[in-house]
Amino acid sequence: MTTAPVTLGARVRSPATSAEAAARLFAAGKKQLDDGRARAALARFKKAVVRTPKNPDAWFGLALARTDLRQGLLAGRAAERALKLNPSHAGATLLLAFLAQQRHDVAASKKLYAKYLELEPDGPFTSEVKSVIAQWP
Repeated sequence: MTTAPVTLGARVRSPATSAEAAARLFAAGKKQLDDGRARAALARFKKAVVRTPKNPDAWFGLALARTDLRQGLLAGRAAERALKLNPSHAGATLLLAFLAQQRHDVAASKKLYAKYLELEPDGPFTSEVKSVIAQWP
């Protein structure tokens, strides 16, 4: 099966090249987030989304950067986009639960945290999520 190249401006890129570039941008953005450079990470994730708009990880990265920059509404929209593209995206589910908790929307938080536990019963944040849930009436 042959896929037609994607034209971006004057350049022509194959879809595989765009996906590889987006993966590199995601990795660089994640490192920048880990280093506390959320604005730089945001720029990387925006580029990743432009190159691969159907990539849920690119949207999730964008959501993480926006969360670090206290752009909750925009972070939520990006996380929702990631979930629309991949309904089993545990990271986006967890982030949406956290954002709902910040808005004091306990019902939405509970639902999303429960979904996260279904998706990742032994995930890296399972014990923290269970601790949060246990504190609610």
